Amino acid sequence: MSNVESNEDNSGLDSEAFLAPQYTLLSSEDLDSISVDKICQFFHDAAKDAIKTKDFISYSTLIDIYLSNSNNYNDDEMEKLLATLHEILRNDVEFNNNELIYEIGWDLPEVLINFIESSSFKFKSYLSNAPCIKSSLSIFDLLARYGNPKELFLKACELLSSLKCHFKENQNDKEDEQKETGDANKDEENQNEDQLNLELLVDQFSNDELKERFFDIKFHSLLELLLASLKRIHTNSPSKFLVMAITALLKLLNNNVDEILNLSFLARRLYVFARDYIPPLPLDPPKDSTFDNIYQFSEDELYLQRKLLQSFITHLAELSLKYTDLSLSLSFYSQLQLKFSLCNKPVISKSKSNKETSKNKTNNNDFSNAIQKNIRNYRSTNDEMLKEITLRLMELSQSFDLNLEEIFEADFINYSKELYLKILLEKGTLNIISNSIKDQNLREEFIIREIFRISNDDFKRNSLISMNGNGFSKKIGNDNDNDGIKLSKIGLLYICFFSFSEKLDSNEEMTKKKIISSLLNFKDVLLLSIRFLIPVLSISNDKNLTLSDFLSFRIAEKRNTVYTEIKDCILFGLWLSISRECLTNNDIKDISKDKNLRIFLKILLQTLTTIISVDEKENNIRQSIYTLIVKILSLSDEEFCWEFLKDSIEFCPYSNARIAMVGILKDLLTRNKPVIKDSISNIEENLKGMKIGENPSEEKTEILKQSQSQPPSLPPRSSKFITLTNPRLQEIIELFKRSVEETFTVSINKDDDENFTISLDLESKKSKYTNGIDENDFKLLLTYLNLLIGIKNMVPKEIIQKDVVSLIEETVKEFKEVAGKNPKENSPNVDLLLFILENFSK
Repeated sequence: MSNVESNEDNSGLDSEAFLAPQYTLLSSEDLDSISVDKICQFFHDAAKDAIKTKDFISYSTLIDIYLSNSNNYNDDEMEKLLATLHEILRNDVEFNNNELIYEIGWDLPEVLINFIESSSFKFKSYLSNAPCIKSSLSIFDLLARYGNPKELFLKACELLSSLKCHFKENQNDKEDEQKETGDANKDEENQNEDQLNLELLVDQFSNDELKERFFDIKFHSLLELLLASLKRIHTNSPSKFLVMAITALLKLLNNNVDEILNLSFLARRLYVFARDYIPPLPLDPPKDSTFDNIYQFSEDELYLQRKLLQSFITHLAELSLKYTDLSLSLSFYSQLQLKFSLCNKPVISKSKSNKETSKNKTNNNDFSNAIQKNIRNYRSTNDEMLKEITLRLMELSQSFDLNLEEIFEADFINYSKELYLKILLEKGTLNIISNSIKDQNLREEFIIREIFRISNDDFKRNSLISMNGNGFSKKIGNDNDNDGIKLSKIGLLYICFFSFSEKLDSNEEMTKKKIISSLLNFKDVLLLSIRFLIPVLSISNDKNLTLSDFLSFRIAEKRNTVYTEIKDCILFGLWLSISRECLTNNDIKDISKDKNLRIFLKILLQTLTTIISVDEKENNIRQSIYTLIVKILSLSDEEFCWEFLKDSIEFCPYSNARIAMVGILKDLLTRNKPVIKDSISNIEENLKGMKIGENPSEEKTEILKQSQSQPPSLPPRSSKFITLTNPRLQEIIELFKRSVEETFTVSINKDDDENFTISLDLESKKSKYTNGIDENDFKLLLTYLNLLIGIKNMVPKEIIQKDVVSLIEETVKEFKEVAGKNPKENSPNVDLLLFILENFSK
């Protein structure tokens, strides 16, 4: 490097000198041997030579050699290098007409991004005290004002598209540290393991939080560079630059939505980008132009920009709410409880998750609580902020000429009907094929498979970004529309239902009635629900979480809550459609009788059952969904209701759902239907508007005469939602016996492919009973007994005595003889069954 250190009278450093092999091919040892002061001097001297020789590429190469790896320097050295670079660029602006910064600026953002993150700064003081951040942002400012705008715009788009908040490296380091520490303290492993996990978790969360904050600074720097460069570009085709910008921004969001917990910062900045968008200046604006007429683009350009911004905000809503729950359904359900007293339980509000007591967590309560506390604090704040952003996106969509009511009717209601048209139409293609299948069960299976296929294919077409991460550009030019720019159906679903929720919360009664009566009826929402709920449940969720999963809790937590808001919107729509149904309305009953529509209704109920059995852990939401199922069944045809409950109890793979269905069956067997108004009540309604002294009309006079001549009607007979007939009673008894058998016998495998139940000998039974009775089987048996107690007055006493009381007494007696007096710890107490039997004699 002697050439660099030549005196200033010389021509300085020529391009061949500092590109010689001894300077360009430096090893890490060579770089370590050079002081930072000398590198700074290299920068100064080489800058003078680059301006003189116009060899700016060589200067960019020199910067890349020394600044490409920030890990080679400590914080003070990095600060000094960036300060030197800032000084050189500032002097270039003042004395050289910003020639250097204009030519080399495109290469600097990628270098500067690596200097923003610092391991020593913990965000416990002002950001200006952070090493390198102030200098980096100052250089970004110079680039934004004096660099080549088109080159910097493209570089900002490129870096934003690839920017990602990485957590895996730090996570693996912590797991290695945990392993080493565990080996070193092997003798005390049982006592200290949980405390070690807790410490690692807290440390991991702290480090990841810091990484998110540095990521936010990087994102802010690049976004400001993009915006400033876009304003300085002159073009007659601004839509070309806009599509590049929104593609990069959506790729950034898609790349990080699965990792970052506090997503509201990104979503808020992207919302501001759309709200404050100003197109680039035209190439040759008129000299006498004003602010009002300077942006005179063609109608096509104005249309394209508006369409692109519409598409952008809908995709922004889809991605930013991917793991968020706005609780629209729960809020509306709470209002219904308060207004109509749907149940006797207190009005609920969204509470803290009960996942703290989940069995798949470790035994250490502190460890589990620490995970949940960290996640809950982040998610609650993040969800509230995203709810506010959704409100603003809804308002912004209207300023971008999106008519949400028309879009909802066209893209969700009418399109859902068209989607399943070949199933709904009696002469549809699928119906013609299915009608040729004589077996009713096989016919239903065939139609159900087609419904699943149609729903999944449609969802994949409408959620390309979220499904495979291919980016926004995949949505452009792939469709039959003339412009090829598509709105996100999922994002529109969120915005539309949020709009309905906001309008229902307003004081305008006419607005509320319009939404409830015109936009939503149960048949339309039924098809819409099938269209979106089936694909959501098709997304696999990994439930077997290891310690490694806990440490990467942002992934483990989010994996179980993907597309929560789709489920929330659909549940809100179902409650909204049912809230306008009175008990004399036959809409749901007609659907349950229709040959084809009843299949959709059955799928919906099965889907809701699956949601609360597999995905949903919130007790309040589980309660609201179960109430929704009961409400739909109570409005359905009695035969359909009975068949659905019987099939669910018999074949549903989820034990908690089977238990719940037995409880619902008891409720509908014992509850009386509401009394329907008789003729006298109708007469009172007809005469309600008459005033004293008013001459009644002929019609009302005739009504009075009829009421005086007719005797009072008999009080209506009370009827149950499900009538307990003898065949149904026999099926209930058979299901009860099967539950007793499953609880107190053994299922074993034969030839690896056939499962069957056999009566075991004494020793085998003893082995089974020693292992204890399955808790879920025992709970189901208790629920059956509760059902039989509820209907005991409708059942002949000899059946109760023979098929219930005697069966339980004999089974418990045999159990005690075989298993002994001391069954395995935590095994259910079978004496509880004998205690329950006393209720049959009361």
